[in-house]
Amino acid sequence: GGHRLGALAPRVGAVVHAALHHARCPVVVVPHE
Repeated sequence: GGHRLGALAPRVGAVVHAALHHARCPVVVVPHE
């Protein structure tokens, strides 16, 4: 399962990063609101 985790880790990191960015900068993500 090493390869599986290795391929999944970057995706999770990207999702977490995007979620944090959205939570910290919602105006940038939704300027019309």
